[in-house]
Amino acid sequence: MLNHIYAARGFDALPKIVDKATFDSLKKTEKVYYRGVKDFGDNGTAQELINNFKTGDYYAGYGIFGNGTYSSDLFNSALDYASLKSENVISMVFDTSHYIESNEMLRLSNTVYRDLKTQRDIVEKKVTKAIIKDKVPFDKGLEMIQEALKPISDAMTIYSDQGRLAAALGYDGITRNLDHETYQIILNRGKVTVLK
Repeated sequence: MLNHIYAARGFDALPKIVDKATFDSLKKTEKVYYRGVKDFGDNGTAQELINNFKTGDYYAGYGIFGNGTYSSDLFNSALDYASLKSENVISMVFDTSHYIESNEMLRLSNTVYRDLKTQRDIVEKKVTKAIIKDKVPFDKGLEMIQEALKPISDAMTIYSDQGRLAAALGYDGITRNLDHETYQIILNRGKVTVLK
């Protein structure tokens, strides 16, 4: 689902890839984030997945703070995830000014979910009332309710994840600040600059 939102928003654009000298220059003014990658079974080796992130299809990852591509401001955190293989850590910089903070995203997500649930309840009551009034047979009535609720149910499924909702709303990513570490959940890969 998230891949479709990425494509619709243009978030699946390739990142900018720069050499070490250029990256070192960028590090002077921008914060560096790291993504640890490990072999992922049938989905590919760590190096294949790194190459895909840099030059290929954009894989929409899963995560507790919202689906997307997780990065950390701590190299060692990414290194742990990469099974202590530094060659499997992607170094990158990006502008976080169009990122949304995860707690704010959670509040927004809950509001959207409540609004959709309210709409679902209204539609269900309206259709049920029409079914009773017109004495529609049970099976046909159930089918009518399911058909009427499908767009709302689909929206509830799509927007139940903070990453999908944030991408649909046009945010480039989600920021999750912890006491000792900051995660940036990248949604818009085209806004990322990666070390070659």
